[in-house]
Amino acid sequence: MGTREVQIRNWLAQNQNNPYAAAKVAAELNDLVADRTQRQTTANELWKSKLTHAQQLDLKRQDQLRDQYKQSLQEMQEAQKVHAGQHVIVDGRLMIPDSTKPVGSAWIEVTAPKPGAKAGGPPVLSKPLTAEQDHSQKFLTQMILAEKQLEGKEHLLANSPGQAVLAKFGGNALMNRNYLTAKNAADFSVAANLRDVSGATIQETEQVRQYRMSMPVLGDPPAEIAAKRERRKAIMDSMYNGLGEARELVDYAKGEMIKRHDEEQAKINQTMNEKLGQQPKGFVAHNKKTGESRVFDGKNWLDYTP
Repeated sequence: MGTREVQIRNWLAQNQNNPYAAAKVAAELNDLVADRTQRQTTANELWKSKLTHAQQLDLKRQDQLRDQYKQSLQEMQEAQKVHAGQHVIVDGRLMIPDSTKPVGSAWIEVTAPKPGAKAGGPPVLSKPLTAEQDHSQKFLTQMILAEKQLEGKEHLLANSPGQAVLAKFGGNALMNRNYLTAKNAADFSVAANLRDVSGATIQETEQVRQYRMSMPVLGDPPAEIAAKRERRKAIMDSMYNGLGEARELVDYAKGEMIKRHDEEQAKINQTMNEKLGQQPKGFVAHNKKTGESRVFDGKNWLDYTP
C-alpha cells in the first residue's frame, strides 16, 4: 500500500461521521487500489516465472548429472572389458565380438554416443570447430576415401603405359575401369591435400609436383609405390593429429566408409558365389559381357586387372 493510499484511508477513519467523505476520495482511492492490485499481480507472475525457470534448470542439471554418471559407469565397465580382452578399440570405436561369426573373425561397434547424439549418428562436439579444423577434417576425409579407392590398384598407375596414354589423349571412355578409378582417386587425394595446405588457389605446377611425390607414376618399382604410400599416410596422420576434437568427425566418416564398403563387398561376394560356387584362392573370373575381371583372395571377390 502506497503513502497516498495510507493517507486517504487515515483521513476516512478520522471522518467517519462525515457522510460525504467517502464520495470525496472514492475516485482517487479506487485508482490507487487498482494500480496496487495490478503491480501485485505482475510481481506474483514474475515470481512464478522465475520459480518455474529455476525448477526447469534444476531438473535439467539433474538429467545431465544422471547422463554423466551413466556414461562414466558405462565407460568404466567397457574399459574393464577391454582390459580383459573381451572388447577392442579400433580407430576410437568400441567393438565387441560378433557372436554369430567364428571367434575373432568379426566385430560389432557398440561405441556409446555422447549426450545429445543419436546412436549410430554423427558425434556431437562440445564446441564449434574453428575454420581451420573444419577445412582440415573435410579434406582429410576426402583423402581417406581416395586411399580406400586406391587399395589394390596402385600398381596400375605404375605399370599400365597403354592406359596412361589413353588417360592423356583418349579420355575416360577408353580407359580400363580400375585404372580410371585409381587415377581419379589419386587426383582427388592430391587436390584435397593441396587445398588444406594452400587454400582455394592451386598452381598446376604444384599439383603435378605433389602428384609425382605422393602417387604412383609410370615406371615406379614396388618399393617406390610403398614409399609413396607411407608419405601419404604421414600427411594424413599429421592432419589427424592436429584436428583436436574434430577427430571424432573423421572417425565417424571413416567408419561409415568402411560400413558401406563392407556392405557392397558382401553383395558382390554373394553374387559371385551364387554364380561360381566355392573357388580356390587366386581364381580369376572374367565377365565377357562387361570385360571386367575379379579375383578370389580366399575371402572376397576383388577387382582384378592383369
